[in-house]
Amino acid sequence: MTNEMFSRLTLEWWLPRNFYGMKSPAHALGVFGACYKYAVLMSIAIQAFRFAAEPFFFANAADKNSPVLFSKVNSLLRDCVLRAMARREHQYGRL
Repeated sequence: MTNEMFSRLTLEWWLPRNFYGMKSPAHALGVFGACYKYAVLMSIAIQAFRFAAEPFFFANAADKNSPVLFSKVNSLLRDCVLRAMARREHQYGRL
């Protein structure tokens, strides 16, 4: 926990003044915190997929139709990610 919080606690101290133009170090800390939370959510989603996918892939590896099945799973994942990105771009503007 200390390692995860250390960067946030010291950011205002080591960030040079006017590093982000007219934004304060507190504003930069807010942006950093928001990006950190987003990165944690992405890591959780990736780990959830790995915990679910690896046993599924290993259990179906011997099946002769497994390449088709794996292709469908990966296509579904790709489509979900692209739809989420398109929704975000439509809602908030370009990435």
